[in-house]
Amino acid sequence: MSLPKQIQQQAQHLREAIEQHNRAYYVLDTPTIPDAEYDRLFQQLQALEAEYPALVTPASPTQRVGGKMLDSLKPVRHAVPMLSIESKTYSTETDTPEIVPFNFDAGIRKQLSLKEDDAPIEYIAELKFDGLAINLRYEHGLLVQAATRGDGETGEDVSQNIRTIHQIPLKLKANAPDVLEVRGEVYMRRDDFEQLNAELRDYGELTYMNPRNTVGGVVRLLDPSIAAKRPLSFFAYGLGETRGWAIPSTHSEVLKALQDMGLPICDERAVVSGPKGLSEFYRRIQEIRDKIPFDIDGVVYKVNDLNFQKQLGMRNRDPRWAVAHKLKGEEQLTTVNDIDVEVGRTGVLTPMARLKPVLVGGTVVSNATLHNESQVHLKDVRVGDTVIVRRAGDVIPEVIAVVKERRPSGTIEFVMPATCPVCGSCVVKVEKKSHLKSKETTKTQAASRCIGGLKCPAQRKQAIIHFAGRRAMNIDGLGEKLVDQLIDAELVMTPADLYRLQPVQLVDLERMGKLSTENLLVAIRKSKSPTLARFVFALGIPEVGEGTAKDLANFMGSLRKLQKALPEVLEYIPNVGKEAAAAIHKFFFDSHNQSVIIDLENLGISCGEEKLVDERVANKPNMASLIISLNILGVGKGGAEKLAAHFDSLSKLISASESELLSVPINKKAAAEILRYFSDNEKRNYVRKIEEQLREFGMHWDDRKIDSNLGHTLPFDGLSFVLTGTISLSREEAKNRIESAGGKVTGSVSAKTNYVVAGENPGSKLQDAKKLGIKVIDEKELLSMIANAG
Repeated sequence: MSLPKQIQQQAQHLREAIEQHNRAYYVLDTPTIPDAEYDRLFQQLQALEAEYPALVTPASPTQRVGGKMLDSLKPVRHAVPMLSIESKTYSTETDTPEIVPFNFDAGIRKQLSLKEDDAPIEYIAELKFDGLAINLRYEHGLLVQAATRGDGETGEDVSQNIRTIHQIPLKLKANAPDVLEVRGEVYMRRDDFEQLNAELRDYGELTYMNPRNTVGGVVRLLDPSIAAKRPLSFFAYGLGETRGWAIPSTHSEVLKALQDMGLPICDERAVVSGPKGLSEFYRRIQEIRDKIPFDIDGVVYKVNDLNFQKQLGMRNRDPRWAVAHKLKGEEQLTTVNDIDVEVGRTGVLTPMARLKPVLVGGTVVSNATLHNESQVHLKDVRVGDTVIVRRAGDVIPEVIAVVKERRPSGTIEFVMPATCPVCGSCVVKVEKKSHLKSKETTKTQAASRCIGGLKCPAQRKQAIIHFAGRRAMNIDGLGEKLVDQLIDAELVMTPADLYRLQPVQLVDLERMGKLSTENLLVAIRKSKSPTLARFVFALGIPEVGEGTAKDLANFMGSLRKLQKALPEVLEYIPNVGKEAAAAIHKFFFDSHNQSVIIDLENLGISCGEEKLVDERVANKPNMASLIISLNILGVGKGGAEKLAAHFDSLSKLISASESELLSVPINKKAAAEILRYFSDNEKRNYVRKIEEQLREFGMHWDDRKIDSNLGHTLPFDGLSFVLTGTISLSREEAKNRIESAGGKVTGSVSAKTNYVVAGENPGSKLQDAKKLGIKVIDEKELLSMIANAG
């Protein structure tokens, strides 16, 4: 039946009044009416909606109290990945905060090709909240979904719990975009945390350890009625997907626009000019940190201009235009009982101070890092010393100084062992340079590294765990404790040994038995046919995360090419920079790694048939880009293009005389440097080797004059898919098959979607597809498309 107009108006008036009071109380911290009056208004609205159920809308304040109990949290695919921000700690050599802002600004200016006399970059400095990252999705102004960050691509649906946070508007103010995803942080104020624990103690219940862990637990509660009783807060700080909105030109204007829509934005932020403004913001926040009513562990610097942000782009998992600068942590005095070393997954030896336990920032600390041998000697830390220990942004505690006047007699200086304490292999020192341009100095430190590689149990365990991981070879049942047993029993020395395991070797291990053994061996056999991307990721190559592994596989097409590829060739792959290219080449060049890969192949590990290099990469190389990659002094982009236009082959350039070079024309200094470069036989031969490899891979520019059909185009290249409902394939397997064919899987239907794959019990995405006229297919049609394309 239709609702009386008077009733609709009364409900609307109550909703607006309650939301205004909510904003005054929860966002502005300036209550406008007594609690009793607020409760009276709320109860009136509840009674009205109970009498007229048709009045109830998702945006009603009464819907914040929590819905029904959930069986589990459903996965949510982010339309735009939720990236993390690279973190930098304060300097361990100095207490001044200028180093991180200066290096960040210098990197930004270099990437934007700015000169010294160009104007300073405008930045926005914000707080780094110590809570849980959340994505809020608004459609036509209504909150329709809230999800955790998860792994950045897929999070968990926590909508019911997030709706209980009064600071988060269920409906945005007027002129809201068609789609607006807001990124922000759920946190808990310290006073709310203390009051919550006091109430729990009064009821004889267990208390929470700290605000951050409390937030993570509450947001993921399956019972939203309990979440509604926990005092959570929220700050917005960025955007995800947007549609139907002319996004402002700067990040600061975006925050102001979000605030105008009713979203809470932290006032403790500043638009500043250059690195000096950033360091001043850092100093001020450090000074007032204890007065801020919630926990933070640093500040965040972002390039304010959104066009610059777009130009700077992303690394594998984080944006180049932002960095998090950790604040100095709390400090306490304690005693060093011993100094030993720990061996990390990459073989780096880290001196660790074993301390007399001390409470630092609410946590008992008994171990602290000394970073490296240089730092131990610089600080002159010895066993028996009284030291100052600091927790820096909730990372591993560190010893920052020795109280020399309390030093006992007979102390002995620390000496880094010459052999690995875990495997006995030799320890080598690798120099690392850090350039502190603000002081025009260069400092060199030596990292001590065990050369045992996969032979070293300390490295081997982590390497095997990573190799077997769900996103790598996906060997279900091969957990950390079992890996420890296999390595300690010397049953597994390299990843290849996993495929030699026999039932008799496993059945008597702790927590195994016949059934677990059978299941594990089945999982190991199933892992023998991984995608190339999974296999590359599983190898644990430095600088290669899951995203880079996918790019390497999709664009190069075969393991053989990756093993052979020179750094200059790898750099043509999107998102692979110089450091990553060098690390990948070194990994495959290492003889031990080569033997492990050969062993795996001999045991039947197959990544599928070899494919041609993707034409998007095959079309990238040209003579000018190769000349630029050689880093010849004085030869920039313009000079390289002139040289490429003048000489029609690298051979002619390599053998060119000075007069020939000057006829290009280029300046004498550049010509002299080119002659000097190619006079080196090793460099000359290496350039020829690069050119030969480009030709072999079908990436050489000359080939295009003969054959325009270079490389291959993946069958689903440029196509976007959305999955909805239940299909026989797991979501991950379906996603992998689509991505292997060049397609993209997104979490929501839009005008850019090409296909919606619908299974049983499809959700609202199917209706969205029909409204937009998107083609809907079932699983059988999808598999047929993949098979026919292959």
